[in-house]
Amino acid sequence: MAWAEDELRHSCLKSARDYSAIDYSPPLVDAVKRKYGIRSAYVCDVRNMTVLTDADFDFVLFSFNGLDCVDHAGRIKALREIHRVLNRGAYSSSLPITVIRPTLESAHGNPASIVLTGA
Repeated sequence: MAWAEDELRHSCLKSARDYSAIDYSPPLVDAVKRKYGIRSAYVCDVRNMTVLTDADFDFVLFSFNGLDCVDHAGRIKALREIHRVLNRGAYSSSLPITVIRPTLESAHGNPASIVLTGA
């Protein structure tokens, strides 16, 4: 769960009817729940998102070089998991370059992701 500047975060939250986020750092997930009041923030790895149901998301954003930080086998697993949680005809995006400063970062500088639902 890498967080962008307030303008981007508010834009995402306003445009989604539901918003979920994942990260494999428990302290970061706890901080996001406390700071932003997002209840649907989960500890998990994008390569194994069993906490999320099939075909439940309209949009998935994998941000801040996250996909570039895993090996080839990990990318294949991540892309399969992203495909699994997306609704038919839904979209996903991966930001290959960090162009905005996050307000929260993973405690270990590890890849992070944001998952959005709704339109």
